[in-house]
Amino acid sequence: MIKEVHIVRCDLCGMEFHSDDLLIENRMQRHQERHNPIGKPASSNIIRGKVNWLFVFSDKIKRGAQ
Repeated sequence: MIKEVHIVRCDLCGMEFHSDDLLIENRMQRHQERHNPIGKPASSNIIRGKVNWLFVFSDKIKRGAQ
């Protein structure tokens, strides 16, 4: 089934979250902390900076058997 899906994408790394995820706010906050330029780096292979969220609207995305 194809339905309209809204995607929120991190501009630093391209990680995407589906807007219908019940935990999206928690996931986005945790993801922002990952890119935090001030905190202790969890990995040296991470782009540091302020996340600007990109909102993508599409009706062409197929998600599971919904």
